[in-house]
Amino acid sequence: MSTVAAAFSIDLVQWRRRALVVGLAATLVCVLGALLAPDGPAQFFRAYLAAYLFYLGIGLGGLVLTMIYHLTGGAWGFLVRRILEAQARTLPLLALMVVPIACGIGWLYLWAQPEAVRQNEALEHARLYLNADFFWIRMAMFFGLWIALAWTLDFWSRRLERTGDWRFSARALQLSGF
Repeated sequence: MSTVAAAFSIDLVQWRRRALVVGLAATLVCVLGALLAPDGPAQFFRAYLAAYLFYLGIGLGGLVLTMIYHLTGGAWGFLVRRILEAQARTLPLLALMVVPIACGIGWLYLWAQPEAVRQNEALEHARLYLNADFFWIRMAMFFGLWIALAWTLDFWSRRLERTGDWRFSARALQLSGF
């Protein structure tokens, strides 16, 4: 390795540690902001939900575009396929990051406040569907499905590249179409 290449080599372990420290510091600032905010943690949870949905859109967008590529085929997605699969592989982390929403569900949704439900007839009628327990059951089912789809399509894509067996492409097409 030349001295120029050695001078510009990236120490990934060092960068990961720095990123972890910055992430933990930012998390601490967010928690302190949520606890010390004049209007309570409601504004924090609203902002967190907006940011979370943005990043969830990136992960799900990667999954959907990967599925569209498997359905349509062609060369258009060959160059971006790995990027889209990497986006979809963020879904397990996003499933973990939904926990703060669980902590703030009462501040985020009117239907999660029992007193508000008792006073609103429309919410009372929708109580079987709009309640915290069923919300989390749906979230678990959706994330389970999304993660399974992302993992399976990624696995078959890599297997196709390694073996050249086109049966994996056919499987991905069938799964994506479903």
